[in-house]
Order: sequence, then structure tokens, then C-alpha cells
Amino acid sequence: MKQLGSVNLEKNSLEGPIPDLSNCTNLQQLMLGDNKLTGEVPPSLMNLPSLTHVSLENNWLQGPMPLFKTITWNVTLEGNGFCLDHPGPCHRTVSTLLQVAQAFGYPLLLARTWRGNSPCKGWSFITCDNQDKIRTVNLTKLNLNGTISPAFGNLTDLRELYLSGNNIKGSIPESLTTLSQLKILDVSHNILSGAIPRFSLGIMLNTANNNVFLTEHSPPKASPPHPSKASPTASTTTHHYWIKLGAGSAACVVGVLGVIIFICRKRCFNLVLKITVRTERKHADHHFENLIQRYGSLSLQRYTYKEVKKMTNSFKEKLGEGGYGIVYKASLADSQQVAIKILKESKGSLEEFVDENILLDKHFHPKIADFGLAKICKKDQNIVFMAGTREIPGYIAPEVFSRAYGKVSHKSDVYSYGMLILEIIGERQNYYKIVESQASQICFPDWIYKDIEQGGPPGASVALALDPFANSLCVVSDNELLGEEAAYMKKLRKAISPVPANWFTAPNMCDWSNVLCTEGVLSRTVESINLEGKSLKGELPPGLNNSLPNLKTLVLTNNSLTGPLPSFAGLSNLQELKLGFNKFISVPDGCFQGLTSLQEFHFHNNTNLSPWTFPATLSASSKLNILDQDSSNLMGFLPDIFDSLSDLEILDLSSNNLTGILPNSFSKLLNLKRLYLFSDDQHRFSGKIGFLSSMTHLESLWLQGNSFQGPIPD
Repeated sequence: MKQLGSVNLEKNSLEGPIPDLSNCTNLQQLMLGDNKLTGEVPPSLMNLPSLTHVSLENNWLQGPMPLFKTITWNVTLEGNGFCLDHPGPCHRTVSTLLQVAQAFGYPLLLARTWRGNSPCKGWSFITCDNQDKIRTVNLTKLNLNGTISPAFGNLTDLRELYLSGNNIKGSIPESLTTLSQLKILDVSHNILSGAIPRFSLGIMLNTANNNVFLTEHSPPKASPPHPSKASPTASTTTHHYWIKLGAGSAACVVGVLGVIIFICRKRCFNLVLKITVRTERKHADHHFENLIQRYGSLSLQRYTYKEVKKMTNSFKEKLGEGGYGIVYKASLADSQQVAIKILKESKGSLEEFVDENILLDKHFHPKIADFGLAKICKKDQNIVFMAGTREIPGYIAPEVFSRAYGKVSHKSDVYSYGMLILEIIGERQNYYKIVESQASQICFPDWIYKDIEQGGPPGASVALALDPFANSLCVVSDNELLGEEAAYMKKLRKAISPVPANWFTAPNMCDWSNVLCTEGVLSRTVESINLEGKSLKGELPPGLNNSLPNLKTLVLTNNSLTGPLPSFAGLSNLQELKLGFNKFISVPDGCFQGLTSLQEFHFHNNTNLSPWTFPATLSASSKLNILDQDSSNLMGFLPDIFDSLSDLEILDLSSNNLTGILPNSFSKLLNLKRLYLFSDDQHRFSGKIGFLSSMTHLESLWLQGNSFQGPIPD
């Protein structure tokens, strides 16, 4: 962890010694207070060149008081077990016993009393005579791990050493044979191995219940020693190990495999097929089978009411009814069958009819229906008549308007259909109103022609009008929005206060302050809203994810927004979401689902939130670099999803109600630079922190106030 600059592991239950930190050359702050750390402060820590602040108070640290190379203040060491209250060497026996403890991993059980500079005053498991000479060390059944330290050989006055009933491994040190006053050595019931050193006569040695020892004087198995040549200490040091072998004959039991066949009678069920029968309507499609035999001239003609009545056989056969009137089957003088519509609102002196250009496919299903060719307009309507052709302006093709533009064909209705599609995209009613004296508004054909005339792609400089309260089927130049976006922006303007500057005065929403739009083919779309630190109050309107689908940035940090958080589900373009320091009260289920482009998510310091769990749906946000949910009332356990968030560089989940052991996937956060999980109350993380060894890019680590246990990893 060469990049590590700040570490705060205070107020946990971490045990064991401080690891070697010689590679942490950039470390400036190290806060390890209020843990259960033991052992001596390593020289690698005291010699770090960048260190400016060290907190080691209230631990069980032992040995000499540390003297740091680069700092003389900002060091807190109170509440430990250093041998002296000032820097300097410890007593010889203290140093020896600390070496013994080091070989056992500096167990907390020893550190609780092995403090100060006199082992004969209050040190557990140590017995001294009246001359302060250590005579007995009894460490029986303390669940010790590690090895037997050769430093025991420095306790020259030692008479009895009891180490039985532990988990000590390795071999018996040769240095123990130098203890001239040693009378009893009990290392039984451990996992020791290797050769037994040669001890002097008179020592009671117990090595029972360990791994198999190879005594130093045992000859090869092929040449058993003669009893007269046995070692004089063999009777006191050699233990016999018996291997019991089973001697009985093995009986072979031949079993007969019985095959049990379960015969299940198949039950036959009748397959019920639900068949939906389409009931013939009164105006059924088969009435059209002989309706259109061929297409004749599309020129419109006027007929008298008497002629129409004759054609329809007195309106005998009704084919259907549309928005403008009833359609009847009729025959022309040349026996051509046609459909005639009688209009509901004609104000002429006579009822007037025209034939309608309905296109049918080969199955007589309508492809494109009434574009207004059948409508006779009222005299007081502001409608432009074109060479006797009756159709709604904005839909009519040029060749229908005038044959000078070409022959009328199916392409004429393709043109009308295109106008309809543009209207649908704009989410506008099928209504046209001529706009006068508004230079910024022009109709579809005009702006397409204008763009082509200027050498640009059709529709690049203008967008469909989105204003749901407008009534003109035109496009607005340059920077208007589509309907859903405009509607939401107006809701947002109404919902928050104070309203940002120029949100009422700017002619177009894309000119509103703190709002950025991006160019589209037919429109502009909201890409960014940044209202940080505007002292806003109010609630965000629902439906944001459906109304602003192209949103990439939403910054609302440092306001007083309240109410439930709107859903952001499905905003696959959203890259930056900053909602910190507000007063939101709840988070809907699935709120952050499908945010596949999200890179930064800040939701910290929303303390009014109802308790909620960490959103497991963030597993889809594999591009996430920063996740900051500090003080957002999260509760429960963390889901095991962090292997999907391997790009995380900053993770802050501090000051929440999260508990439990961190998930295994935490070890997959290999790119993490800053990790903040500190806790302020009884809700704490627990378990070991071995996952830190894989986070080689860490720069800042704050885990204080939890219940983490075990050693600090290297």
C-alpha cells in the first residue's frame, strides 16, 4: 500500500501487533487508538518519512516507548503498557519475555499484565523468588499458537517451564539445554515435531501427545540398539509410540441390489384448447371484397344529393361510421363500387359528398385512413383550399394540391403518413392552426426545405414543438424540447422554490440557467441539470425517469429538497447523480435499477430518510467510480455484489445503521483508493479485515468505531 496516506482504525477490537509499514512511505496519518493491539511499536513505523499524526492510545502495546523520527507532537500514546514512561530500553528480562510473547504472536492474554519494567511485579504466569529471579514460567492451557522462542534460554535462573495444552508447533529450541537450573520441562499436548535436544541428567521431560519425535540418539530401525548400549538418559527422555493394527480377517458381504420400480400410471388429461372466434361485425370486412376492383382517377367530383341517393340505393347498405359521418356502399354509373360518406356538420344548402381516398391492403385491412380528403370545411374556418382539393393543410401532398408536381399515387399517402408520424412524435393532437406573425414557427415541409436549401441535413436546426398547451402543429426553431421533457421541466419549475433565475423569462427551456441540452435530429433534449447550492425547497415531481430519458447529469447537492425521491430506474445514460445534503424522506423500490452508465453517485447526509437497505440493483452499475452514501440511514447487511463494482475508487458508507460481516466480494475492490466505513453508534460492522491486503491502491482508510477483530493485515 505505497499510496496509503491516511488510516483511521480507531475504536474497533483489532488485536495483534502493528504490522511492518516500511512500504507505506506516503503515510501521513495513522490512527489506531482504542483497540486491542499488542506487542512493540515496530521501527518501520517510527521511521516513516511522511508521518505527521499518530494515535496509538488505549491499546495494550508493550516494550519501549516509541520515538518517531519526523514528529515530536501530534502523537498520543496514553493507556498502553510500555516499560517506561519515556523512550529508552527495557530491562533485560522484560525484553526476553517480550521475545517469548512475540513467538506466540503477542497474545492479548499475556499483554494484559506483561506491562511495565519488572516481570516480578504483577506479571501473570511468572513466579519469582525473593531476589526477583524468575524461577517458574507456567503457560499451561492458554490456547497459545506459534513457536517456542529460543529467548527462553536467556532466563538463566529458570527452574520450571510448563507449556503443555496449547497449539505450539515447531521444534524444541536447542537453547533450552543451556538452562543449568532447569528441572522440569513440560511440552506435552501440543503439535511439536522434530528432534528432541539432548538435555542433562535429572530433567523431567514430558513430550507426550505431540507429533512423532525423532530422538537424537535413535539408531536406524534395521539395527535395534543393545540394551547395554542404550543412552543413559533414555529412560527419562524416550517415549514409546505404539501403532495398533487391526488383526482380524475382513469379511466380504455380498449384497443383492434390489431394483424398485415405481410404476406411475399416467393420467390422461384432455387438452382444452381455447379458441377465440372473431364475431362478425355489422360492418364486417368481407363487405369490402367487391368494393374496390380497380383504382380510377383520384380527381374529386361533386354529386347532387339525388345522385348520391340513387348510387347508395337510398342508403341501404351501411359499411361503417367514422369521425365525420356514416359510410355507405354505392355504385357509380360505370358499375364501379365506391364508399360514400355523409358528413355530419355540412352547412351547405344541399348535402354534399365526396369519395374518400382509403387505402386497403390485399386483405382489405386499412393501411392509412382518413387524412381529411372527405371533409368539407365550414366557411368560418381558417383553411387553405388548394385547387379544389379538400384536405387538412399540413398533410396534403404537393401532387394532390397540383398535378404540376406529378401524378397522384400511393406516395401521396406516404407523404400524409409522414406528417402524421411527425405529429405523433411531437405528442400533439390531430389539429392544425395557422400561425401568423410568428417568425420562429414554421411547418414541417418549410423547415425541411429550408435545411436542404442551406446545405444541411433535413431538420437539423429545428425541433418539434413539445409544449402540451400549444395548439399548432408546427416546429419551433433551434432549442425547444419534446413534449414529455417540456412537461416535466414545467412541473419541476412549479414544484421547487425559489425558482432559478430566468426559468420564467427565457424563451426556451434549453436557455434556462443551469440546464444543458444536446442537439438531436428533430429536437433538443435535456442532458444536464445542475442546481447545487440553490437553497431549494419542495419535492421533485415523480416520473423523472420516464420524462428525461437522455439525462446524463443531475446535481441537486446542498439544498433542502424533501419528499420521496423520484425513481431513476432505466436512465441508462445517467452518469452523474448527486443528491447529498437534502431532506428526502424515502427511496422507492428499484429506484436505482438499470443505471448502466452511472459513474458517480452521491446520496450522503440525507438524515430524514426512512430506514432502507443498500440497493443491490447497483450491481448493474459496473462503471461506478464513486459511491457516497454516508449518513443516509442505511440499515441491515451489505449484499454480496461488490465483485460487479470492481471499478470503484471511492466508497463511503459511514454513519449508517449497517451491521454484520463485510461480504466476501469486498476483496474484489482492487482499484479502491478511499474506503470509509466508520460508525458513530451501536450499529457496527464486524469480522476480520483481511480483505485490505488485496487493496493495494488504498490512499485513505477510515474504519473507526466498528467491531472489527483480528490482526491488521500487512
